[in-house]
Amino acid sequence: MSADIKRAWLAEVLGVELDGAEPAQKGGAQRQKIGLDTLGEALQSATEFVSRLFSAPEVAEVQKQLRGEVDTLEKLGLGTDRLKFDWADQEQALVDAAKLTDASKRDAAIKRARKRLEQLRDHAQALAKATKKVMGDAKGTLDDAQKSTIYQKALKERYGLKIEVPKGMSNTHFDRVFDMMGTVPRDQTKHRKLKKLSYTDDKSWKGSGAYGGAEILMGDFGHAKGMENYEVDGKKVPANSFDVTTLHEMGHALDDAKKIMAKHGAKSGCGGWQRESVASIADAMLAHFKKANSVGEALTDDMVLGAIREELGGTVPAMPNGVAPSDWKLVIDYLKLVTARSRGSYSPWFENTAVDVGGRAYVESYDNEWWSYEHASRAPTGVNNYQWRSPAEWFAEVYAITWLKKVKPPAAVDASVAAFMWQG
Repeated sequence: MSADIKRAWLAEVLGVELDGAEPAQKGGAQRQKIGLDTLGEALQSATEFVSRLFSAPEVAEVQKQLRGEVDTLEKLGLGTDRLKFDWADQEQALVDAAKLTDASKRDAAIKRARKRLEQLRDHAQALAKATKKVMGDAKGTLDDAQKSTIYQKALKERYGLKIEVPKGMSNTHFDRVFDMMGTVPRDQTKHRKLKKLSYTDDKSWKGSGAYGGAEILMGDFGHAKGMENYEVDGKKVPANSFDVTTLHEMGHALDDAKKIMAKHGAKSGCGGWQRESVASIADAMLAHFKKANSVGEALTDDMVLGAIREELGGTVPAMPNGVAPSDWKLVIDYLKLVTARSRGSYSPWFENTAVDVGGRAYVESYDNEWWSYEHASRAPTGVNNYQWRSPAEWFAEVYAITWLKKVKPPAAVDASVAAFMWQG
């Protein structure tokens, strides 16, 4: 190895310079200078690092196999951008694992990365096999219809999905669904609560999705170029709406299978969710109202409680006899500013107008389904407004953005739930 080659290698790999070389800048900082007599030590250190990185010979073999599958897909004209993005993520995981000084932790981390690389290889192989089954020995460039059929077959065979599409609907984006299914660990997609993928061309479902009964339902997203913003620990994270919605619904399925929020949702790091009723919410709001307002004796607790309950039920309460109009105005103002904003018809999860009622925020998640969450948990565990509709939506939104963008969940998210999300 020539001195020039050594210099280049050290500069690029170790970020150092040999004596006699011109100082170089990397990332705004001057590289460390070392003498030729310490070159052996540097090389030995690098060798040990690489040895740790590929301590299991099968890691290199899986890498080779994955490269072959990616090359095959690219020759077929099938998209590999997401696959390579996921691959790079595991490459980084291997590098990070090799830096661990604790041997048991290092081996476990390398094993996890290797397992995910094997899953990515199998994911790619499933697509190549589906191409062969659909196209046979036919040659030439694949058209959009053929690609859609190939991805649909791969989804069925790799992930066991039954697929239903309305006649004439072409905006299914099976390729993107396939990408999202492969971007998460295998055990988060292959389970009893994720068995069917359906589409609807109903205009009221345009650009939206849903989950229920082991089935994901997707509306028409058109060209699927729409974007929406999330925020993780104060950093804006833009997301493609189709991709993040697909992962969101996958998150619902996982939550349904593992009962994640049922087990952990009451924790502060998961929103501090509690099941509520009109009665329990009315009692809390009465106490909140009385703390902030001073009224005459004619306006009794029962009157205020009854008004709150009526408003929660969607009825406009009438002023009781004998109550001063000024006192009743206080009640009506409270109902408008606090009580009504908890009702589902107000869509408080879109308005971001959650009111702190004795440390909690109340919401009618769906018709006659009431929840509350810790108001103080909203900021540190939040990624967007919609997650505050219900415990299930809280999990699905955090889950979706972490896997889509490969970012860790907010630091305040409880470890028991963060374990199901991207962790690097």
